[in-house]
Amino acid sequence: MAQNPDGPKIKKPRLSQDPTELEKIKELWASGIQNQAEIARKINCPKATVAENIKKLKLNRSRDVCIAVITHRSKGS
Repeated sequence: MAQNPDGPKIKKPRLSQDPTELEKIKELWASGIQNQAEIARKINCPKATVAENIKKLKLNRSRDVCIAVITHRSKGS
């Protein structure tokens, strides 16, 4: 957590609730930066958090591809 020199600690919002930060992860990953530590440094976020969100993105992408294949196959039948 960040510290405010004039008062109590300032809590950073959860990454999962910040669409702008999630979009930055997607953009960096899609641009070819496959190093999670590098992405974490660029967006100033813990590496574990970035890794967890990339894992979710991969799972969502895999699920979307499976749904698209199933939909395509059912239309072709």
